[in-house]
Amino acid sequence: MGYNQTYIYHPHQVTVKKKDMNKDNIQELLKPRYKVIADYPGNEIPIGTILFKHNNTYWTDGKQYEFYEPEKTFIEYPHLFRRLEWWEDRDVKDMPEYVKCIKTPDNFHFPDRVYRINYLNGIAYSDISIAVVFETNCYLPATETEYLNQTNQP
Repeated sequence: MGYNQTYIYHPHQVTVKKKDMNKDNIQELLKPRYKVIADYPGNEIPIGTILFKHNNTYWTDGKQYEFYEPEKTFIEYPHLFRRLEWWEDRDVKDMPEYVKCIKTPDNFHFPDRVYRINYLNGIAYSDISIAVVFETNCYLPATETEYLNQTNQP
């Protein structure tokens, strides 16, 4: 299941092997993605399909879709396409193991601090045992190096 609500939902506790995050992986996570949320005349793309940008075109599951000025089209038709946040509709295995706090409306996490994320029964927790609510848009993917550099500082 993907990230389409506040927390990650799974029917039972799972251990997921994470892929190593580096700057390139993070850039991939941050690339624009759009979800088709309604049908329209001449549409060939099933509702619920997630389109991702690759070489100035949009793709899904190995199929390329042509749009005239895609970003403009997606913005002009928000009733047809919804831009996804970097964390939305992703499998846990595709999520970063580390996130960086960029702002803190909840006053629990600290800006510029990097947290290691653990998942228990589908809920993401930081290494200081506070639930990570991705919908606050306070977090960006980070690398293990960023985390280790922070923990080695006085």
